[in-house]
Amino acid sequence: MRGVAHTIRVLLLAVGLVVAAAGPGSGASEPAAWTVMAYLRARGGLQEAAKGYLEQMRRALETPGGAGRVVVAAQVEDETRHKMARRWVFMGGPAGPATEVAADMGRTPALAEFVGWVREEAPAERYALLILAHGVSPAPEDQETQNAAGRLEIRTVAAALGVGQPRPIELVSLDCCYSGSVEVADRLVGRARYMVAAPGLLYSPGLPWGAILGQLLRRPEIGGRDLALEASRQARMFWGERREVPSSLVAVDLGRLPALTQALRSLAQTALPRVEGLAPELTLARGEAAGWGPRRELVAVTSLAQALAETTTVPEVADLAKQVSVAAQNATVEAWRQEPDDSEQTGSGLGIFYPLDIRSWAQGYGAEPDGGFTADWALLLRAYLQRMAFLARGGR
Repeated sequence: MRGVAHTIRVLLLAVGLVVAAAGPGSGASEPAAWTVMAYLRARGGLQEAAKGYLEQMRRALETPGGAGRVVVAAQVEDETRHKMARRWVFMGGPAGPATEVAADMGRTPALAEFVGWVREEAPAERYALLILAHGVSPAPEDQETQNAAGRLEIRTVAAALGVGQPRPIELVSLDCCYSGSVEVADRLVGRARYMVAAPGLLYSPGLPWGAILGQLLRRPEIGGRDLALEASRQARMFWGERREVPSSLVAVDLGRLPALTQALRSLAQTALPRVEGLAPELTLARGEAAGWGPRRELVAVTSLAQALAETTTVPEVADLAKQVSVAAQNATVEAWRQEPDDSEQTGSGLGIFYPLDIRSWAQGYGAEPDGGFTADWALLLRAYLQRMAFLARGGR
């Protein structure tokens, strides 16, 4: 996500006077209907965005009659001091100071400890986790690079949510660039029920969490699917008033995602031994599908599968491509795209890694032991890209 650099201390002073105190034993005495866990990285120029999120949440929870039904527990990174953060619990109560904690917010232990703290301090019937950070790429990068840049790898999030969680979180909202991909969603299966994420760039000020919380306060009885839809709709209305800004969002039912990843795995395994003959058809399908990203390395999985099903001459591949398309549509709760300048900065639904040439290959993609379907997808992509490079050099 892109933000405007500002001092984090101004942020802390601005909100510290108007939020409820957060300290041991200061959580709600009775479970709320919802607790939103706001994990806000401020490094890399996201201070202004973090400030805006906190201010929106504070104002939303000042709504008469809303206190106690919906709670926000927030942790924001202190950019001016290394590995330090501040915490608050917003519940419409009296003013109080923030709690200062030591936390390296780019790593698994910090996020896992925060989630555990929230469950103890602000118990609820349902939980949503909001993460504000820079891009969550589908292709893993070096952890130190991610941490220094104010990023957060999806494997960090997945590992943190797998630590001592009694049940899946209802909704994870990844307010990060390039996080709306099959690879990212796959890491959250079993750890959350629904995901909301941006397939492409997400510009500051991000999602309108004041409006989202306002709707949640009106209907605190809703579940994760309805909250995902509400987040998507409120974001679409917000960015619809700023038509000049590219934006997109996808809401995903993670319970239906395994059908998609299994279909992708079967397609990759079936296509791999036929890759030489399929290369022209794969090229045509890739060209027909919507692509985006810094090097157009992401592509819409639904349109890719539909195009392949229509272009391939191999019946088995066509059938599997249709299965991928149907499974992707079933897993998608809602998706929208606003692309006013054709700059290919936003995605159209769930994305998947599919670089245009071997030079754009992410070395870590599909190489992890727990890479899931990406291990098979990577084998197919590498074989295809190597075949295309061979043909480009004049081979037959």
